[in-house]
Amino acid sequence: MAFFALMGDEYKTQEARKEYAEYQLEDSRFVYEDPDSEERPGAFLSEFILRIFATHLTAIHGHEPVDTLDTLIPGHQTALALTTAAAERALMLVRDGLILDCEPSDNAKRTHKIALTLNQTTNKMSNTGTAFSAGNWETDTIAYLNRIEDLPSPRVKEIIVRAQPFMKRSRRTGHTSDTEGAEVVNPRSRIRICSVIFSILLLLF
Repeated sequence: MAFFALMGDEYKTQEARKEYAEYQLEDSRFVYEDPDSEERPGAFLSEFILRIFATHLTAIHGHEPVDTLDTLIPGHQTALALTTAAAERALMLVRDGLILDCEPSDNAKRTHKIALTLNQTTNKMSNTGTAFSAGNWETDTIAYLNRIEDLPSPRVKEIIVRAQPFMKRSRRTGHTSDTEGAEVVNPRSRIRICSVIFSILLLLF
């Protein structure tokens, strides 16, 4: 919700946010810097992704080993996959109207909370269905990770470098398919990566 606050008054209403979220989820537009470009869409370079990625890296800084620009240990790839899955989940929650404003009297001093949904197993209301858990998001996160692992080193470096300003700013202040039979292709495995541009970048670096 903090991201919407940065976007101005246009997205103050729930309806405007729902419309934006639905648009961004279509064909995974939220992943790309320029989703309408066929030649250079900029996978994993959208401001939305970079901001969440930077927040994640800032949060784990000093607690877990984080790969550097020079070594590129796979930790960054895993963090980026988790970031992308978390971004998709956030947009889905907004689209479905499941992020609610907290009451001023809330002792936790939170500004927003996630609405409870019906747990089909227990027939009780809970956060199980919307939780960012392995049961809900493992398959999709792995699909993102597989695409991220296809990124050449120059692109990974670019993502990290372009996330840096958001990291500094931060320091200052499951769904599964029921389809049976034919193999189901996870749409996240189709994130467009422009090999031509990558070839040029490899020559430059």
